[in-house]
Amino acid sequence: MPMTSDLSITHTSSIKDRYIIFKKKLYSRLDSYYDRLFDNYAKFLLKYAWSLLCFSILITIGLTLCLYWAQLIPVDENDLKIKNSPAEYNEHRILNIFGNDAGFRVYQQVKLRPALDIILKRRSTNGSTNMLVKEVIDQMRILDAYIRSSTIVFNNQTYSYPQLCNKEENSHVCSMDGGYLLSDDFYKKFSHMENVKSGIYFDAETGQSGYRSFIFGKNYKIIEEEIISEEDDYVDDEAINITTMIMTKKQKLKEIISYAPLLRLRYNLDAKNGSIEQAVLKWEKLIIENLTLLNDNFSELDIYASVSTIINSEITKYARLDAKSVGIMIIIFFLCTCLWIGIEGNWVTSVGYLPLFGIIGYALSTGAAFGFLTLCKMSLLEPMTMLMLVVAIIDCIRISIICKELHGISNYLSSQLPLSKSSNDDDLIKKRLQQTLKHSELPFFCTTLTLCTLYLLLGLLSQIVSIRIYSSGFCIYLLINYLVHLTFFLSCLTITCKRIDSNRHSLMCFKMNRSNSSSSPSPSSSITNRCHHYFRSIYAKKFGYIICLLSIILFVYSLLTALKIDTRLFDSQFIPQQSRSLRMYMSSLEHDFDIGPTIMFTIPSTLDYRNPIIREKMQKVIEKCRNESITTNFYLIWLETEDLNQLLSSTDNAKSLITPFSTNDILLENQTVKASRFYCQFKTIQGRRSDIITMDNMYRYSRESGLNGLFPYSLVFSHYETLKEIHHELFLLCLLWFHLLLIFTLILFLSIRLTLTITFHYICLLSTLFTCLYLFHSLTINFANTFLLFIIPGIFIDCFIHYAYTYQRKINGENIKTYQCLFGYDRIFLSLLLSLIALIFFQIQSYTFIVLRNTLFYYILLAFLHLNIFFPLWLNLCKSSTNKGVSTTTTQTNQIPITSIDSNGNGVEQTLLTTSNGTLDNSHSYHKNGFIMNEPQKSS
Repeated sequence: MPMTSDLSITHTSSIKDRYIIFKKKLYSRLDSYYDRLFDNYAKFLLKYAWSLLCFSILITIGLTLCLYWAQLIPVDENDLKIKNSPAEYNEHRILNIFGNDAGFRVYQQVKLRPALDIILKRRSTNGSTNMLVKEVIDQMRILDAYIRSSTIVFNNQTYSYPQLCNKEENSHVCSMDGGYLLSDDFYKKFSHMENVKSGIYFDAETGQSGYRSFIFGKNYKIIEEEIISEEDDYVDDEAINITTMIMTKKQKLKEIISYAPLLRLRYNLDAKNGSIEQAVLKWEKLIIENLTLLNDNFSELDIYASVSTIINSEITKYARLDAKSVGIMIIIFFLCTCLWIGIEGNWVTSVGYLPLFGIIGYALSTGAAFGFLTLCKMSLLEPMTMLMLVVAIIDCIRISIICKELHGISNYLSSQLPLSKSSNDDDLIKKRLQQTLKHSELPFFCTTLTLCTLYLLLGLLSQIVSIRIYSSGFCIYLLINYLVHLTFFLSCLTITCKRIDSNRHSLMCFKMNRSNSSSSPSPSSSITNRCHHYFRSIYAKKFGYIICLLSIILFVYSLLTALKIDTRLFDSQFIPQQSRSLRMYMSSLEHDFDIGPTIMFTIPSTLDYRNPIIREKMQKVIEKCRNESITTNFYLIWLETEDLNQLLSSTDNAKSLITPFSTNDILLENQTVKASRFYCQFKTIQGRRSDIITMDNMYRYSRESGLNGLFPYSLVFSHYETLKEIHHELFLLCLLWFHLLLIFTLILFLSIRLTLTITFHYICLLSTLFTCLYLFHSLTINFANTFLLFIIPGIFIDCFIHYAYTYQRKINGENIKTYQCLFGYDRIFLSLLLSLIALIFFQIQSYTFIVLRNTLFYYILLAFLHLNIFFPLWLNLCKSSTNKGVSTTTTQTNQIPITSIDSNGNGVEQTLLTTSNGTLDNSHSYHKNGFIMNEPQKSS
């Protein structure tokens, strides 16, 4: 073979081999650095274990005492709104232009005012649910009389609805939506109610009105009825002075509303007078309680009612009750964890009370974290209590891993040393402690650093104040918990190692015979070995590639499905099961109505409304709005109801010429329209992604309209903007999580292949989890589960990183066959699953805790499958692929010449023969007096 070919092959292979040598050297240096680090910390723990234990207890208890000044702050959807959002800015602009809107119609208001909203349905009688019958109308009027006569006493004064109601502008009439249903005109006509083309019914005597889709819902039925009317035709013949009356009969078709499935009334309450605001809230609470009790007194009616504060109050009430059940679940979880960890080993080698002290450390860190937040004057939000459960699971996983490593290392060291007591016990304890720390603390540090960085960045980048506080609090909580772990728990671990080495009973601490302390396989170890042997059988090559292919398909499918998760503002499933009336009310709003909040288009500047181009532009905006898939055909534009020429030419009080339909929609000054607004309407208030897209379209239509300063506004825009931001920040959370996991695991493992495998499987785990919740439980992104979704990603990451770290130690030639820790966290899955099963005996009502329960259930099952089947299989195949690549180039070696000077002044050329897997062949070539002399490789 030519010399140039050999040189090119040698040069190409040397690049790869040099990289392998560099990687090996770097890993060796890091490994030696970790050895020194943990060796020094083990010495420190051996010397100052009790001092460090007492110090950590004093500090954490001191911070916990700060909780005396703590106060949990409840959070609702208003606390999640984005500050200084476009909707909030437009709301202030409308109030500055048109003034206080509390005395006007609901569609003209920029805020949802206090009100009693009632939906009435008929109890099925012989299969009939038609509300347009006399018995139902009579009971509705009796119910109205009872509501108006209900009184409360507040500040030594008696209030009833007439004193608390919201009055019409420049009138003493109580403002009601659907008030036409209580008028005498409706009582006379309900059996043959004409279908008015405009959809608006009005009683001239009482001034009450009713919009058809509001008072009857969307499922009313119309029939056509023949009407026979008589007309008088007079023919005057002056010539013969004869008057003849000809009676003619004409037939007409008239649309009649024959069926209405429901009736709806809304009693608007005073929101202008701040002095009686508490009286209004007290009256609302009284009415809701009484209607719940009186529902059985109305034989024909089912009454579903809601007031302004009932949704938040009901959700908060049942969430606090369910929090006690979740607290019991955590206690059961702790007991099961202590049991499964404690049964490993015998009466001497068992860790004894170490799991219990780990839980005490968790309690100290929890008190210290929230006390520190109180000391820093940070708000303690009620959803932060969910962080306690997440950190409890993370802590128990770490306790289990450390105890498993301690058992494995102890068994390994006892097999290498004689059973007789060693003369240097401190070295043995230090070795046991140092190895335990090295094999467990690095993955924990990597996880803590990843999670703290993730939530610190989220706290800095979030546009929502509550999410910012929540993420920052979680970051501080994780950091303090890890510091307590390094001090309190590791001090307890050191004391446990001393107790084991002194051959004392794990529970009673009395001296035992050396023969009783011999290691014996525990029941959990035998079960683990059997399971491991079973799962190893599926790693065969025939099934391995099939399972890997299935995992890739599962990942792609779950990722595409998880992206379909929609947003939601209101849903009946958010309401607790026991709040039947409110739940049925929300369900009726969702299924029986196709009217939602209005969309208000405001023109804040003066325009020439006589110009047909301006009129056409306004009509185009209305048409674009009505053409949206989730808007109704309803629209209201003052140009169609007002005489513009009369308004602009009148020298009298022009405001008196404005019809009731346009009151407070036109701002007139000096015969000039300074500002105006017009409306279209949403169909629902569900807050789906399509609703958010429609909101964005409204902003776009306003910008493209050509009308100077036109902007849209709706009651729900601020909520939709928040849901949109939450959706974006969840995506940002996943993106940050992906990148941080790549970075920190790459630093820890120095292996791109291992890093990508961990990241792929954990993202697959999360996407599969969300897919299960979406397919089986209709998961949505909403205000009720927002805080839970933000803390899901980091619960089981310790398991994956520790598994990969154990795998890397094994492939690097470390003898861990006798103390491998591949199944140390499966007992945590079992403990958590048993505690979730215990929740069956508690009737969970709160939607947030229902989502939490379902999330943990699927999380446990999926994590178990990934850690015991998919993840080991991928690692095994990656190892096989690496070995295969190495074996093809094993025979090929490279010569790396290194020239140095020996003690005799001769040039020494040391040639490192390396294979492609990085193995060094230490043969030497001496360059002496012009001759090359080879020195044989020395045997070890």
